[in-house]
This record gives sequence, C-alpha cells and structure tokens, in this order.
Amino acid sequence: MNFSIWEEIRDNRPDAVILMSWMNPTWWMALAACVFRGIPFFYMTDANVQIERYRSKRKRRIKQIALGKTLFKLCSGFLCAGTANRRLYRLYGVPERKLFQFAYSWGYDSLREKSEELKPQRSRIKAEFGIPEESLVILFCGRLSREKNLFHLVEAYHQLDDERKSLIFVGDGELRQSLQHYVEELGARSVYFFGFQNRDQIVKYYTISDLLVLPSVRETWGIVVNEAMCFGLPVIVSIQVGAGVDLVADGRNGYRVPTDGDGLFLSIQQITDLISAQRAYEMNSKAIETADQIMTTTNQIK
Repeated sequence: MNFSIWEEIRDNRPDAVILMSWMNPTWWMALAACVFRGIPFFYMTDANVQIERYRSKRKRRIKQIALGKTLFKLCSGFLCAGTANRRLYRLYGVPERKLFQFAYSWGYDSLREKSEELKPQRSRIKAEFGIPEESLVILFCGRLSREKNLFHLVEAYHQLDDERKSLIFVGDGELRQSLQHYVEELGARSVYFFGFQNRDQIVKYYTISDLLVLPSVRETWGIVVNEAMCFGLPVIVSIQVGAGVDLVADGRNGYRVPTDGDGLFLSIQQITDLISAQRAYEMNSKAIETADQIMTTTNQIK
C-alpha cells in the first residue's frame, strides 16, 4: 500500500497517468486521485481473455459490474497488449474508440545481436552445461509454479521416443523439489534443473535450445515467447498463453495446444521429428560436400 501516490499525483499534476493493474489498493488510490483531480488515466496490462471462459457466471457478473460498469467507464483509454488483451476489454463492454494498439515488446535488438554472437559457440556452451553435443534440447524458462503446468510437460517429454532428447528447466520456485522427485519416479532421462539465471546468463540457454515450451494453465502474456523467437526457436504454448494468439502461427513457427491431453506430446514429437530430419539432411549435405572436395583434390593430384 503506497499512500504517497495521492500526494505524488496531486503535487505533480501529470497530463495523464498509466495504471498497470486494478488489483491492489495502490492502483485504486491512484485512480481515485486521477478522478478527483480530473486527470485522464489509461490502463496498460497484459491480462487476457482466455481464462475468462473458465470463470463461473457469478464471478463474471461481479467483474462485469466492478470493471465493465465502473472502473472501465472512468478510464480514458486502454493500451492493448495483443489480441487476447483487447478481447478482454471488449468482453467487458469497452468501446472500440477507447482501445489503442500497444506493442508489448522492447529491448529485443540486443537479444538478436546476442543470438548471432553466441550461435557459433553452441557446442562449447553445451559442454559447459554438461549437455551432450548431439542432444535435442527442449527448454522451459520461468517460475516453477502450479500455473505453469510443468508435470504435464514432464509427462509429454517422457513419452518422446528419442535417445538424444534433453529437457532443461531454467528458473526456480516452490515446485522444484516436487518436479525433481516426479522426474525420478518416472525414470525420465536427461532432465536438467539449472535454477534461476540472470539475464546475462539466460541467453546461453536460449542458444543451446531447439524448442521452447510454455504449457501454462494461466499466462497473461509469456514474455519468454518473444525472447525465444529472437533466437530463432520454434515455440509450443498452451491456448491460455496470451502471446500465442499474436506470435504463434500453428504449423509455421510452432503450435498452440490444450492444457491437457495428448496435444502437447504430439506437437513436441512433430517438431523434434522435423529438427532431427533437418539435422540428418545437413549432415548428409556436409558428407557429400566433403566427398566432392576429396574427389576434386584426388583428380588434381592425378
């Protein structure tokens, strides 16, 4: 509870105020200060519409009154972080004229540069982390918490019939120990827990990975999807991930799958099969190129 927000708005009289949430007392006080002073305010959140379909009619009705007929009526505009976010506001009655497209992205030039810089070091980084060179690496990056649906990911990974597979978890949370026990119970091979990593180190894990998976049962956006794409990774996300609506084109750069059932396993299998086929093609191409070079050298000697 930040009581000083009232004085901050009163004393500085900004031309507009951007609020990042409607979920805590500090934001309510900021909103009240804006209304009292006649200052326009905007909402900029990454909340999405997907989870709304699973709420009870009673909860939807309460939100319709509290948000749609009250807070949202007072708001001057909404900076929409993607299609799913825009649909949420429309669901609660916000008129189209109040909705403004907002690019929910920043700072990705440096990530793309890092991707190019680290790509030639892929083998060295794998060796540094103790991951076999030939391993096909599936990455989860984020909190190890209930809403991320990580037991489902471990089950899907365990079903993969590929000797070269590896699953790496980058992040920490209350589920780490439970996940490690579950991996042992299943007998899942080549699963690595690397814990929390700062931004300077995370780029290495994107570099060595072949695929990002974000199977959450609740995920407002999922900024790791943006980051993984800077490294050219295909992505698999659940239908609850807000970023998926705008960034994932099924069958082109990844898949959107249900939060349960075989969809996750089948999508991982399809992408890993494609990656394996591509690697085999590249190896054959190199072998043919080497053979051609040997023949050319032999003919020159003759």
